[in-house]
Amino acid sequence: MASVPFTLPQEQRQLVAGAESHLVKTQVVGVATLDGDALRLQYRVLEHSWRHRKGLMEEENTESEVQELVIPLRSLRAVRVAGFTWWPRLEIAVTDMRALEGFPRAGTGEVSLRIRRRDRTDARELASQVEYALAERLLSPPPPPLAAMPSPATGDALPLHPGKGEGEAK
Repeated sequence: MASVPFTLPQEQRQLVAGAESHLVKTQVVGVATLDGDALRLQYRVLEHSWRHRKGLMEEENTESEVQELVIPLRSLRAVRVAGFTWWPRLEIAVTDMRALEGFPRAGTGEVSLRIRRRDRTDARELASQVEYALAERLLSPPPPPLAAMPSPATGDALPLHPGKGEGEAK
């Protein structure tokens, strides 16, 4: 099973109010894996902030607890590797935007995770595994209808509407 380390592009915010300024750089780092019937994204949010006030510079680093986003296969539309040579990334598209709820910078039903060049092969393997699982899910036969399921007692097919004779309309 392939696991792919990723980052999200660094985000920077600056606030200036009078003689005070505050700069915050946010970085998201994590790992993506296919776990059974779901794509699992585990990640941390790292913040580095500087506050300049009255000629003094204060610096602070914070790191969140590990967070996890589980995207079921039924909510995935595609996973692919893009930008193979320059700035390679693992692109994840979903059919249900709620599947990405709470994940940083995922507002359009798609998220693009930056990967290191040395992890491109693992990313391609992960994308292939997900695409295979999606295709297998689409091609697997649907469960049999209730009427075709055998009765545990007799082995005969159960009627679609119990208590009604065959061919009778409701």
